[in-house]
Amino acid sequence: MNCLEGVPVIDEFKQDEDKTIDDTFPADWNETRAESVCKDYIEKSKLAEVCGNVTTNYEADDLIYCIDNVKYSGGTGRWNTVLFDAMYVRCFSQLYYNLTRWPASTPPLDIVSKLCPDTCNGNGDCINGFCICNPGYIGEDCSINSTIVPTITRLQYDGVCNNRIYSCDSVAVEE
Repeated sequence: MNCLEGVPVIDEFKQDEDKTIDDTFPADWNETRAESVCKDYIEKSKLAEVCGNVTTNYEADDLIYCIDNVKYSGGTGRWNTVLFDAMYVRCFSQLYYNLTRWPASTPPLDIVSKLCPDTCNGNGDCINGFCICNPGYIGEDCSINSTIVPTITRLQYDGVCNNRIYSCDSVAVEE
């Protein structure tokens, strides 16, 4: 039984089935440049250094993924964030996928201790898998500069609070 039957759906995502994906490179990119830039990014990545012995076909799989993301992102630079996230998830899941391969069923501390979200964005130290942020930075990945006032783009529930349900003494701010 569907308990939500008859409830109106707001902002339902409708996929355009006729739309084809443009898999050509942006104007200033080509296969050779994308491969070169992606290889360089992967090879210099702290994550690849830390997780290289944990995952199989690490660079080959990620290189293909990176090249595809250069195409789909229009070469905007978002491709490297997507690549990093994919590499991080793969490494983390492989560390804990088969614990019997590690002594005492515990992944090596020298790897886990360096495996932090976005390698703390250069704004903190990775200690035991958690970012310890430098002064002036906050967040699980030290990506938020706490000295800059955030721009509020939206308030939870569009700033409306039902005091019959909630106390309405606070509101979540979404950037």
